[in-house]
Amino acid sequence: MNFFKRATTSILRRPGKSVILLLLIFILGTVISGALAVEGAVSNTEENLRRGMRPIVTFERDWEGFDEYIMGSTFNWDDPDAPQMGMLTPDHVRDLAALPQVQSAEYSVSAHVDVETVINHSIWMDQSPDDDFQFWGGGIAWLQFRGTGDSEPLQVREGLLELVDGRLFTDIELTTVSEVNPALVSAGFARVNGLSVHDTFDIPVRLFFPQMGGMMWDEEFITNPDNIFLEEVFTFEVIGLVDAVEEADFNDMSEEGHAALNRIDNMLRPIHVSNAVAETMQRFHADNVLDMHAYMAENDMEIDPWALEWLETDAGQAELEQVSIESVMILEDPLYMDDFIEAAADYLPDFWRVEPLAGGFDAISTSMETLQDIAGWVLWVSIGATLLILSLLITLFLRDRRHEMGVYLALGEKKGKIISQILLEVVVTAVVAITLAVFTGNMISGMMSQNMLQNEIANAQGDRDPWGSWSQFDQLGFNNEMSAEDMMEAFDISISIETIGIFYAVGLGAVILSTFAPVIYVVTLNPKKVLM
Repeated sequence: MNFFKRATTSILRRPGKSVILLLLIFILGTVISGALAVEGAVSNTEENLRRGMRPIVTFERDWEGFDEYIMGSTFNWDDPDAPQMGMLTPDHVRDLAALPQVQSAEYSVSAHVDVETVINHSIWMDQSPDDDFQFWGGGIAWLQFRGTGDSEPLQVREGLLELVDGRLFTDIELTTVSEVNPALVSAGFARVNGLSVHDTFDIPVRLFFPQMGGMMWDEEFITNPDNIFLEEVFTFEVIGLVDAVEEADFNDMSEEGHAALNRIDNMLRPIHVSNAVAETMQRFHADNVLDMHAYMAENDMEIDPWALEWLETDAGQAELEQVSIESVMILEDPLYMDDFIEAAADYLPDFWRVEPLAGGFDAISTSMETLQDIAGWVLWVSIGATLLILSLLITLFLRDRRHEMGVYLALGEKKGKIISQILLEVVVTAVVAITLAVFTGNMISGMMSQNMLQNEIANAQGDRDPWGSWSQFDQLGFNNEMSAEDMMEAFDISISIETIGIFYAVGLGAVILSTFAPVIYVVTLNPKKVLM
């Protein structure tokens, strides 16, 4: 009888031991299968979530990292070469836009002005028209001018805003500053200010003397000539009216409803102008602040010595030369996000970071990583347990078969064939057990990981600010919140052919390795001593 027939006969004639071995391998295989299934589910879910994200990024200051740095032992205030939190510049944007992961990029120069000449429209005014929605008291409007370098502003191009009347910018209007400059305004802003397409409105940009005390930014202060060092009036022509594509629903009192209303309101507030005009408005203060201090010194006016000292340093001069910008980039594929974040670190200023439109994914990404780490530890522990337990069990089984092994050796059977018989007995049993464990482990781990993911999503949703946030995406109008239902739809516990192949390879590999100790036992057997 050859070793193959002996192996099958041994399995059938020892059903008790075969069942014990099968159950043990099944239990250990279920644990291994579950760990692999969890890792696969996390990877599949993460990929599905990333594919569901819009591959859009912006850039923000890393205040947390900066605070940790200046509080650390290596920071020296007197070191002129110490890293400083700089500003994002067009040169940075051009370098980042050249990375292979980037599909398109743009930057925007913003300017902020406090004026009494126009009304700052809010969508909440449409709901409660009698209320005063000026942010500062006394009829002062806080206006944001958002620059664009494209004839079609980003929000229009991305379908967040629509042109409801008029036209967009021409190429020549994007590069020139004129006596009358084109502007896109929201339909609400035009309505409350009595404006139509082709109408003009004036915005005074003022440089105020430093206020050493008292209330600032009320109407009396900003209109008092004694407080104003210099003023320049910018005249704008309304070339087009824009409105939000998403409709405001004031009857929706849910958290999502509140967030949507704030997102729409934030999106409609800016007045869209060219980057050239926005930069001129932004630089009005920097270009004239030194002249203002010189004038104050000549006229014996009170000067803040610290501010003047700072402005005269190299760092202060460099800050005056810089223009504050914001940038939004669209990547070729959502799966390029990690590669882009890693590559962008070499081009961003110190203490700046990439901020992706995460869609709520960032809220559960840490939990998913933890879940994957736990699954990895369970996998390695279960493999170690399989090696140890099966080695001891198979060795004990073979001790009971010492006489059988001795007979084979006495009859001249080669030790290699005896070892092959043992391996075949174990492998046949293991294949059956592992096949059963594939589906059982996948089913159990699927339910466990799905429940854990649901809990993490619920916690993340509970921590969300229902009134929205002040991130750049919220100000632009991008909805960066993914619903819990959308996240759970991305959950995927399906078993791929590759995962099944890995499971069989890991399971059978562990089983085969666990036979090393029994093999050593067989090799060292002396048939004379066994049969005596």
